[in-house]
Amino acid sequence: MPWVLERVWKRLNDRLFLLLGPERYARWIRHVRPASFDEEVFTFHVEGSFARVRIEALFLETATEAARHATNRRVRVRFAVEPESFPLPHGSVLLESAPV
Repeated sequence: MPWVLERVWKRLNDRLFLLLGPERYARWIRHVRPASFDEEVFTFHVEGSFARVRIEALFLETATEAARHATNRRVRVRFAVEPESFPLPHGSVLLESAPV
């Protein structure tokens, strides 16, 4: 992750933790990854469409406020489904079908 995105993500994360509280943050935001940030849009990756729909419904306004606070810009927030951003936990094995 580029250092600018990393610094902004840290500030944004801290703000979201304050605004949402530890329980809601742990349930929803810890499953979000920063993807990109430009002059107008801060894009986050989520693991699946269920998470994207729920997070957008519950936290889009809060995430936008936190992103604007962290960047000091009038940015928009976008959530995109990107399962590849979420590596499997250490020791997890994908089961493949055995040839028949």
